[in-house]
Formats: sequence, structure tokens, C-alpha cells
Amino acid sequence: MEKYLIHNRKFAYQVGKGSRKLVPVLFPKDTLEPISKLLGERSNCNVAENNIFLFPNTGLSIDHASEYHCLKTVVHSCPNLQQPHLLIADKFRHRVFTLFAQLNLPAENRELFYRHMGHLEAINKNVYQCPLALNEIARVGRFL
Repeated sequence: MEKYLIHNRKFAYQVGKGSRKLVPVLFPKDTLEPISKLLGERSNCNVAENNIFLFPNTGLSIDHASEYHCLKTVVHSCPNLQQPHLLIADKFRHRVFTLFAQLNLPAENRELFYRHMGHLEAINKNVYQCPLALNEIARVGRFL
């Protein structure tokens, strides 16, 4: 798996939310050419020359684009969604953690995941691990 990632992905780092910790980011190699094209168009889109972000704000801002506002704009442009208010980053993050909790991985892998996502293990156990609780009940229930 590691060899595949090294040969098929580009590694970069970004500052984590609310911290100075660097978080690794993987880009599929087939996205590099489109990203280069976007970078070449920055001056045509009112992006400040000194804006260092891959996904910058326009209007000559030196800030990055807000994923919340970008997602909200895309969601509102889809007229047939039945519950657009549910398509928010918190719900996506909750879904990722819930699916992760079902994997029942070794502690070392879980710790890497928590660190990457910026959560403590206690948050994951107390908020997202309902599937593990069901697993516990199913296994222990046989003996009760």
C-alpha cells in the first residue's frame, strides 16, 4: 500500500485547523495538471499575488477559501435536494468517524487516524463509536 501511495500520490503538508501542527495531505497524481492550470489562472481571477494558499480567496485577499461557504454554495445550487441542510462538514466528519469506528483497527492505526483528524481518542469513543457499543453488546450479551 505504501509503495502504491508513493508512486501514485503527491504528498504535501498543511497547517491543521486551530493549530500549528502540520497535517499530511495526499493528492492523486492525475489532479496535478488541473491544479497547475488553476494556479496559472490566479492572476485572471483576482487572487492576490502573495496568497500562498492552494485554494485561495479572491478579491485580492491573502486568506484561503472557506470550505463551509464553498460547500454551502454548491449545495444551494442543487435544486432537487430533499434535505440540503444536512450536507455540512460536521455531518461528513461524523460519517467518516462512524465508518472508521466500525473497522475495529489496531490501536496504532486508530491513533494515527485521530491525530490526522485532529481529535482525541476520548472524543471518538464518546461521540462516534456507537457501532463499537453495539459490537460489545452483541458479544457480551451471549454470556449474560
